[in-house]
Amino acid sequence: MELATFYSDIASGPDGGKAYWIRAGDNVRLRVGLWESKRASEGTVFLFPGRTGYVERYGLLAAKL
Repeated sequence: MELATFYSDIASGPDGGKAYWIRAGDNVRLRVGLWESKRASEGTVFLFPGRTGYVERYGLLAAKL
């Protein structure tokens, strides 16, 4: 994974959000976002916005979860 630009000012999510570039099986480059929990017991949630979506729009949802 390669670190990508993350626009926290428009995400309105929890502090510490990050974005990364990954490669899909067909070699298409995808930008993914990560908000890490401070408590490991909270579990993991995956959101799949599609090829044209952007991760910052899910910042409020990440804050609620």
